[in-house]
Amino acid sequence: MALRARLAVASDGVRLVHGESDGLPGFIVDRYGDTLVAQFLSAGAERWKAQLADAMLQATGLSRLYERSDASSRGLEGLPEVTGWLRGEGPTELTIAEHDWKFSLDIATGHKTGFYLDQRESRARFAGWVRRTGARRVLNCYCYTGGFTVAGFAGGATEVTSIDSSGPALERARANVALNGFDAARAEFPGRRREREPAPLRPEPAASSTPSCSTRPSWRRRWRTPNGPRAPTRTSTGWA
Repeated sequence: MALRARLAVASDGVRLVHGESDGLPGFIVDRYGDTLVAQFLSAGAERWKAQLADAMLQATGLSRLYERSDASSRGLEGLPEVTGWLRGEGPTELTIAEHDWKFSLDIATGHKTGFYLDQRESRARFAGWVRRTGARRVLNCYCYTGGFTVAGFAGGATEVTSIDSSGPALERARANVALNGFDAARAEFPGRRREREPAPLRPEPAASSTPSCSTRPSWRRRWRTPNGPRAPTRTSTGWA
């Protein structure tokens, strides 16, 4: 945490503890403004949950910690999924600053602990790339809550098409576009394109954050061949 404090991260959404990388297997803590969100994903982390929670609050000077121990990996440890306020209470819908932008999120229902903090620098680089290339039309696949959508507009794009299978995620992406002062009329959120005839689209750059599948045994078997992993192919119903 002391090292992270010296990095001058351009956001008040920051990962403070990253499990095994910090010598604390199964323990993850993200900070969103004045709120901590923690995952206790191993039996060891679960056993010391109370002490870890109190230590994190003491170290940060905060008073609220929300638990998001709802990853399926807890089942491998014989643990049930648990979510809710572990220390303090308050709203679960929060807004964080990142670079010159703002993002709304819900720590109770969002992916992971609420937001993909690990893509912070990627979003900034994408905005810079759009700016340098003078791109005007951007496609954002698997857009989730619109991080790269906002980055595209920030880079100077005049039109961004964002696709995701989740209706709630698309609504939050739309809200994040408005939150950053961009014209919502220039943002298209068509949802699942496979459920309707695709409209002609010729974007200049495209951002794609593919869905997580490597942890699912069925997906690992499906994408493996005797000669190694195979490249996915596009079919009329999706990826195969």
